[in-house]
Amino acid sequence: MKYKSIRQVNIDKWLSNSNRLRDGVHESFNDSLECKWQRNAKNLNLGHISVFCGLGRFNANITDILTDERFDDLDYSVNKDKKAIIRQYCKLGLIVSESLTDFQDLLRVAKRQSAKDARKKVSKVDIPDAVDKLIMFFNHVFKHKCNGVYLCDHHTYICFDDLGRDCCTGNILDISCASKETCEKEIHTIIIPKMEYIVERVIQAYHKLDEHFESNPDAFKAICQKYTDQKNKAS
Repeated sequence: MKYKSIRQVNIDKWLSNSNRLRDGVHESFNDSLECKWQRNAKNLNLGHISVFCGLGRFNANITDILTDERFDDLDYSVNKDKKAIIRQYCKLGLIVSESLTDFQDLLRVAKRQSAKDARKKVSKVDIPDAVDKLIMFFNHVFKHKCNGVYLCDHHTYICFDDLGRDCCTGNILDISCASKETCEKEIHTIIIPKMEYIVERVIQAYHKLDEHFESNPDAFKAICQKYTDQKNKAS
């Protein structure tokens, strides 16, 4: 299976669900949730909210990765190609990790809750630890912490969930068990999560945060008051 087939599905999913438009290297998110929140703040006379624009600009990095065609002809079943393909997942994972942490921290500003509770708010209802487990995987595998995958990756076999798990044997490290404790064991296979799963977690976090703003106007106002340009202007 070629990398192109996975990339194309996910760039379409990302752009359509985030209401972004791409023209070459230029990106517009005027119809995105960030701009919806910005308009809502303006209607409440809360000024320009810096964090909403910051999110919009930063997440264009996701589009950059998903529009990169240089890896399209690489094959998931070819060992040499896999070493290059994994770099794209790694870059995507690093960006998504920071983005999900932004959503988490926004909820902490709004509700004064723990990071883990905030991650539950932007996760799937039926899988409340989905974001937490994905961030843990990114931290221990993609970010290569010295108490993470460096402890157990002795040229460990890499398997892509996008290709299927028929190739997976022995002790497995995947998003369900990524931790320092797991990395201290002998690991035979590291399973890279589906690209679609990674992209969906960001899309879902956007919509969960939007639902929270809709049902908790005080939380929305708390965020706006922290990041508004009005606080720097003389009264």
